[in-house]
Amino acid sequence: MILSDILGSSVYDQGGRRVGFVVDARFSMSADPGNGGTTATLQGFIVSPHSKSSTWGYERRQVNAPWPIGAIAAWLHRGSFLLRWEDVALLSDRRLQVREGARHEDASLHGNSGRGPREKGRENGRGAKDGQ
Repeated sequence: MILSDILGSSVYDQGGRRVGFVVDARFSMSADPGNGGTTATLQGFIVSPHSKSSTWGYERRQVNAPWPIGAIAAWLHRGSFLLRWEDVALLSDRRLQVREGARHEDASLHGNSGRGPREKGRENGRGAKDGQ
């Protein structure tokens, strides 16, 4: 299976309710001394409850211009979450089934690493609380 077969797939919880669509995949990169390069490892999928379209890179917290496109992308993908690969119970024809007890993690990338939990109240990445 290739990634393009998965993008746009519907995602369902254990109760059979659709929770969204796969809009992207998240990989981590690590050094691979065996071949002198790097290895990409699938971490999970970005699931959007409202749209099948791409995030256009706006899941990166430092990306904020041009603002009209960022605002549209944020609205289209409000409530998006990272579904870890280990939380996928079944992957079949255009359908992902989420395992019981799966976590919905923050989908935004933080800085250059893409790691770290989202801090409550830090929405603009500069430390200001919401509404300040």
